[in-house]
Amino acid sequence: MEESKVSIIMPVYNGEKVLRRSLNSIINMDYSNWELIVVNDGSNDKTKEIFKDYELDSRIKIINKKNEGVSVARNIGISVATGDYIIFVDADDYVEPCICKVLIEKIKNSDFVISAYYIINKGKEIATVPSECNKCFYDIKCFSNYLGLLYERGLLNSPWSKCYKRKLITKKYEPGINLGEDILFNLDYLSNCKKISLNLIPVYNYVVNNGVSLSSGIIKNGFETLTYVYRETKNKLRFMFDDISDIQPYIERKYLMDMMVMIERYMLQHVDHCLMPKDIEIVIDKYNIIQKCINNKIKDNIKWRLARWMISKGRIKTFYYYIKMICFIKTKGNGFSYVTENKSKNKRNY
Repeated sequence: MEESKVSIIMPVYNGEKVLRRSLNSIINMDYSNWELIVVNDGSNDKTKEIFKDYELDSRIKIINKKNEGVSVARNIGISVATGDYIIFVDADDYVEPCICKVLIEKIKNSDFVISAYYIINKGKEIATVPSECNKCFYDIKCFSNYLGLLYERGLLNSPWSKCYKRKLITKKYEPGINLGEDILFNLDYLSNCKKISLNLIPVYNYVVNNGVSLSSGIIKNGFETLTYVYRETKNKLRFMFDDISDIQPYIERKYLMDMMVMIERYMLQHVDHCLMPKDIEIVIDKYNIIQKCINNKIKDNIKWRLARWMISKGRIKTFYYYIKMICFIKTKGNGFSYVTENKSKNKRNY
């Protein structure tokens, strides 16, 4: 039987240090019927030179464009894809040889495959499918019972380590959103699905500490964007499911943590224009952070619990100096961060 065709979409921006590893991992897959669509989003390093070593492979399509962001790049990839199925890969990550074979076998009996993956960060660990999810196939109604667990593990948020049916992608990425855009895309896609498959075998390698995470960069209008994504996530879930009480605490927790990281980034990267306690207080008041901290009871690591306690008690100055301490430690080369146990959820692609 002929293999189904898979379109692999890879956006890249300044990927000269990691691109070859990612491209080679795709070429070495134990699957033959694939096309790779690489969308070069205005790279200004040696990314284009690397492409020359792969231009003779007819399965690889390279699209060079001006820099417009990862959402536009992925949309272009979706538009030119010709495969029955779509898999997204980030240029700084790499895949296991079995990725297509495993995910295509799963999606034959469903509309969407969500897979476990490896986290590469000074070693190798697995982001596993929760043991509570003891079946591999769910109808969408049953699947809603596990949304919170999957969201918490970072298995619902990203586009990679998943397999999509191209014909079911009826809504692409929202171009103006440059933070949290993946969860909105996945929820739009989920609304078209009747059955979801969970794959327990890790097929993707997510690489941490490569300079492309949320915690390493400032996003323009970041606080507003995070709030928009938070609200839209809840709206889309309410549209699909009658009850979102299982997942709502996890959505709020991630929103709060991302807001903390955003504050930390401003303080760390803009020393000359540093946020002052009064600025943080304005942010916390505007987005009702204190009440959210009081309401959210999800257990977390000690760093997060301490930050949440400070804010819930209105101790903004203490919180301010706590953040300053974190920034000081980070500048000395220590990896002290709010997002130590949920790195995969906060990955940025550029």
